[in-house]
Amino acid sequence: MTNRPHESHERGALLRDWHLSLVILHRGHWSAARHYESRNFWLGLLAAVSAAIAGTAVFATLSESPSTAVRTAIGGFSILAAVLSALQTYFRSSELAERHKGAAVKYGFLRRELEQRIQSDEGASSEAKLDDFRGRWDAIDGESPPIPAKLYAKAVGSAKRTEPGAARKGPGAL
Repeated sequence: MTNRPHESHERGALLRDWHLSLVILHRGHWSAARHYESRNFWLGLLAAVSAAIAGTAVFATLSESPSTAVRTAIGGFSILAAVLSALQTYFRSSELAERHKGAAVKYGFLRRELEQRIQSDEGASSEAKLDDFRGRWDAIDGESPPIPAKLYAKAVGSAKRTEPGAARKGPGAL
């Protein structure tokens, strides 16, 4: 049985919508991975610097009796180092970064597969192939962490600017 023309058009629109969604998810998860890597780096760096300052100050004051202000500053840096280390552990930023990277890779595979199907007209082939594709997508959705709202919104804007037919905005457009 062949597809009627309106069914082919509807399926083409569906595939274009899917493609846009996959582009958004792919970019959003990469952005989230970079965000969480950056947060992990800065929390770790600040914790290490605070601990180094506190440790150095303790050794520098061993031979003398430090003033109350110096002892308070040393205590403050010690507490700051502990709090930053605790936040780094609590937020699990490195784990989240890895999970977002994994999701981005998987969405990228799906996106490229869909692009290949669309280019070769396989995309409109059988309902069974679309169901299989949708099933694999659903599985990735189920294991992926949510993209933070601000990063998702940026991914939507970026993807919509670069969709076929959209005007390109300078050399930074992907």
